[in-house]
Amino acid sequence: MSYKTVYKDFIKLFPDDLHYFKEMEKENDVDEETPYYLFGMVVCPFLHKVVEEDEEKARLAFDFIEQMNSNEDDEIVNLAVVGILEIILTDENGGLSKFKKYFGPNTLKYAHRVSQFFDIKP
Repeated sequence: MSYKTVYKDFIKLFPDDLHYFKEMEKENDVDEETPYYLFGMVVCPFLHKVVEEDEEKARLAFDFIEQMNSNEDDEIVNLAVVGILEIILTDENGGLSKFKKYFGPNTLKYAHRVSQFFDIKP
């Protein structure tokens, strides 16, 4: 996993949903050169969708996010924290309670930091 390929690596996990990703990219006018926008505008809505509709895909997605949060590359960790966790944890349709059961240990550690920073109650 590298910062330049992290989005492509993520969407490769979901070959049946490639049409969803491409449509969301087009709808939000984002491209592969903008990973924060891609994760915020494309992946975060996908996370809401799979948590509500498909347990297996939700686990796969959050296993990948755990890998991001465990990465030695600070850019990838920051992308996971700022580009994903801050968005899903502060979203009125999200929150820690909605996603917590999918978090691995590193994701949970960062989620608690985000929750403290934004004064998010469990």
